[in-house]
Amino acid sequence: MRFVLNPIMVSLLGGVVLTAASASVLAEVYEKIDLTLGAAGGPASIGVDDQVVFQGTYTGGAVTLGAGQTFTANGSRISAEGERVYGIGSSGANATVDLTNTSINVTQTNGLSSQGAINLTGSNSQLRMKDTDVVSHDDKAPAIRIGNTGKAEISGGTVYGEGNSLVNVGSNAQLVVTGSTFTHNPAQSKNALNLGSGSSMALSDVTFTTAGGFGGVGGNSTVTIDNSTLRSYSGGLWGATGATVSISDSDIYIGDESIKGSNTGRPSSTGIQVGGSTMSLTNSTVQLDGSNGGQIFKVDRAGDDLTLKKVNVKDVGAAKGNTAIGVWVVDNGTVRLEDVNLDVGRAGIDMRQGEIFAERLNITTAKNGVAAHGIYVEGNPAWAGTPGVDQAVFHGKDITVHTQAGGAVGMYVLTRGGAVLDVAANTENVNILTEGASSHGVYMVDGVDVGTPKLDMKGTTNIVTKGNGAIGVYLRDDPLFTFETLNIRTEGENADGIRLSNAANSGNTWARTMDGMSIQSAKASALRATNVGVDLTITNSDIRGRQLFTLDGAETSVTSSTLTSKNSTLVGNLQLRDGAKVSSFVLDDKSRWVGGVDNDDTSSVGTVALQNNSTWLMTRSSEVDKVVNKDGYLLFQPDLTENFKTLRVNEYEGGGHLAMSVYLEGDGSGSDRLLIGDNGSVTGTTELHILNVRGPGGKTTQGIPLVLGGAGAIIPEDAFTLSAQSSGYRPSTETISANGFEYSLVGEDKDGTNKHQWYLRSSVNVPPDPGPGPGPGPDPDPDPEDDHENLSPEGPAYLAAHRASLSLFTHSFHEREINQQGLAAGERKVWGRAVVRTDKKMGFKHYDDVDAKVTSSMFQFGGDVWGKHFETSELRTGLMAGMGHIEAKSTSEFINPGDISKRATLRAKDKRTGYNIGAYATYQDNAVTREGWFVDGVLQFTHYRGKLSGELGTMRHNNDLWQVVAEAGYGLKYAPESTLLITPKAQLIYSRLSGDEGEVQGTSYGAQHKNTVQSRLGVRLEAAPGSLDLAVRPFMELAWIHRFRDPAIAVGDNRFQAKDARNAGEVQVGLDAALSNSTMLSARFIREQGSGATYGMSGMVNLNYKW
Repeated sequence: MRFVLNPIMVSLLGGVVLTAASASVLAEVYEKIDLTLGAAGGPASIGVDDQVVFQGTYTGGAVTLGAGQTFTANGSRISAEGERVYGIGSSGANATVDLTNTSINVTQTNGLSSQGAINLTGSNSQLRMKDTDVVSHDDKAPAIRIGNTGKAEISGGTVYGEGNSLVNVGSNAQLVVTGSTFTHNPAQSKNALNLGSGSSMALSDVTFTTAGGFGGVGGNSTVTIDNSTLRSYSGGLWGATGATVSISDSDIYIGDESIKGSNTGRPSSTGIQVGGSTMSLTNSTVQLDGSNGGQIFKVDRAGDDLTLKKVNVKDVGAAKGNTAIGVWVVDNGTVRLEDVNLDVGRAGIDMRQGEIFAERLNITTAKNGVAAHGIYVEGNPAWAGTPGVDQAVFHGKDITVHTQAGGAVGMYVLTRGGAVLDVAANTENVNILTEGASSHGVYMVDGVDVGTPKLDMKGTTNIVTKGNGAIGVYLRDDPLFTFETLNIRTEGENADGIRLSNAANSGNTWARTMDGMSIQSAKASALRATNVGVDLTITNSDIRGRQLFTLDGAETSVTSSTLTSKNSTLVGNLQLRDGAKVSSFVLDDKSRWVGGVDNDDTSSVGTVALQNNSTWLMTRSSEVDKVVNKDGYLLFQPDLTENFKTLRVNEYEGGGHLAMSVYLEGDGSGSDRLLIGDNGSVTGTTELHILNVRGPGGKTTQGIPLVLGGAGAIIPEDAFTLSAQSSGYRPSTETISANGFEYSLVGEDKDGTNKHQWYLRSSVNVPPDPGPGPGPGPDPDPDPEDDHENLSPEGPAYLAAHRASLSLFTHSFHEREINQQGLAAGERKVWGRAVVRTDKKMGFKHYDDVDAKVTSSMFQFGGDVWGKHFETSELRTGLMAGMGHIEAKSTSEFINPGDISKRATLRAKDKRTGYNIGAYATYQDNAVTREGWFVDGVLQFTHYRGKLSGELGTMRHNNDLWQVVAEAGYGLKYAPESTLLITPKAQLIYSRLSGDEGEVQGTSYGAQHKNTVQSRLGVRLEAAPGSLDLAVRPFMELAWIHRFRDPAIAVGDNRFQAKDARNAGEVQVGLDAALSNSTMLSARFIREQGSGATYGMSGMVNLNYKW
């Protein structure tokens, strides 16, 4: 029906009158258009600003079409309001609606789910919408409904609805949407899409928002979504049998609370359900904030096919405790994952049946996750999916798994219950990181009698676990596990690297070859087997743990285990419990084991064999039945806490190397020990490497035990030799030098039965030489045995040179001043002196078999720099400098404790060069007659550069010596006319020696006393100046020298004193000669005699010149 607006209606409606010079055009308003009535029903096309305004009840809608009819609207507005009404509707076939820049607004009550705001239910109907907005207000009716075989093409614009669905498409119909925005706001958890079977939907550049769910895809239908954004609250998207769903470059967010609106339902528990379809997602993101325990992707029907490529999947709800599985496969479907990231609160992949192919897959599960495994493969389909014999198989390449929750396993493969399903996982290049307690890297369980879980890890597999009880690879009840290159690091307590555990011991052994493997278990066993034996060959690997290998379990004694290592490093103890047995442990091809045997009374190790330059560094006392060491290295680990170790064996086949630590001191000193059991034996000849662990050295009588045999044990006399690699080894005597003492390896024949015990000894009892008796034959009462100690020669040389360095530049006033006439007022002088000296018998106190000889020379010169002359007295000061050389040579007699006929003389020497500077000051009562008092003071500094050398090596050392000398004397004549001048005098010398301590082969050398004081009391006898007209005047001095401390050195922790050094007498005789009025020359001979055999002789020449 058509009607014309009058002016009153125009003003009431707010219309606009358009006036033009040529024409006047007015918009049309229609109550209803019904094309089934023919021309009387209204136009088939309306234009800009035309309106259809319908109100009614059960009377249809604003625009009605019949079969084959077409309706077009451009820039128009169509509205309908009432009970069960529609905006545009047709039930006839082949109806066509073409809308451009038009708005459709329908508000109805008591609507039907089968009647939409645009409701084209006839077959082959066509809907074309461009930049058109559709609004439907009803809690049941969809916004758009297209019947079977129909087609809707929507470009731009918006679609809004509140019904049970937003878009309803019939069977074999088509929906094509580009650049549009769809919004669905149902009051309940309803789905936005309802696609019939055989239909197709293509969304491109679409924003689709629903407070309900996206909805289902009809069977055999096709859905394509590209570059779109899909957001829902209470439901996801699911396919149907035979359907094809393809999503690319899109963002999907399911469970978004920000769009919940008035929906009172719960968020979705499932994101995308394949539902029997073939579904693919590419370059997209999928997020789920769902109910706890849901799945983001659900594959639960036979024939499901899911492909994800370059997809990021996130469980948003995990942060709130609503955790979900990433990909859930519980039926015989196929899943392909390529360049996929799964960030979820439960398992990244949970499969119970079907097959998954994954490449470049990254899985992260949340710290608060539940059963948040990385990859879970279980062969138990009875409770879900299709029961049968189909496989559950995971194929993965370049996989990364990171789990954070407790009990969250990186890769979990198992069978259980009554399943007969084959379970397998095949991987290549996997990285697994777990952080929670009991979160194993790989966990396999064979829980059924039929069907065996299999895991084959090719390429490189890296596993890191950080939690307590988080095992790297945990295999229970004999699952089939194979690998190529496996790297495991565990950080928690009780977190073994690889653990094998059987409920019962069937008598089988777990036989494997492990090549190129790395295991680092900081606080647990690298390998552990419970109730199962192993036969392991480890090649080219590095395996380390608090324990290397633990064998335990109530039935572990049923089987015996063997270990073979080739070119590998093994660290940790063999820990054996509950009757466990290791029949052989072979280290071959330069393998290295750092550890020991930790066994209870019921467990044992048979043979440990070291082959082809392999090494066992024994870190704890151990017991094995047999050691074969023909060309290897058995090293007792050094321990500076003196925690020495014992190796107990019944048989020892030698020929290789054995290294032991010893605290070298006296009898009873601590040492590592090799104990041969009762009736045991030693064969071959083994080199003993001895390491001194801070032992101070000392005298032994019995010696320090190294190898001891039990009752009936046979240890040949050539079983052991001392290695040249021992610390402090001296080749000439085959001894060990330790802090001044020489230790020999001695094999002692026990009871004359060829059962040798082996000791280290530093002393020997030398039987006395009977010598000739009073009658024929030897002396019947020879001296008792001489207890000879073998001392190193380096110490005596160092001490002798040290002793000489204290006195090299020391001198008295008269050794510097030889001017008989004194100095007149204003006169000055320069002087020089040269000394050559030899000291002998300068060995150690209490050790007569040690001797040292010192030769020294020096030249010192100086001159007065200032003087003050009084009537008869004078005060003069001067400077001096000098250079000197010391060479000390020592000898020590060595007697072999094992064979006293073997003797040698050990030699060493210490050379030092000294550089001296100093100053002096002298006061004399009478510088001419020398009668009365004189006082002399000296301050000097000497720097020594030295080198101690001997058979053991060389030690360079530097020393600084400060000396303060004070001397006073009184010259007198016993009668005024006497020609003899007698000068009693006393001198006090303070010395401070500091500088380097050095070391040679582990033995250090240094001065014992840094500060020393020496006194000198004596008298000088000479011709009184001016009393005799002699060109050459004789003199003599007598002195007693006293050192308040014995000169001593520290050799390691030992202190050695100089022989006969504290007190000595000295005699000087010489001549003073006047070469001219200004030049005088003096020469003297000096002899110093110690309180014992020590003595020294020197010659000195002095030259003075005055002007």
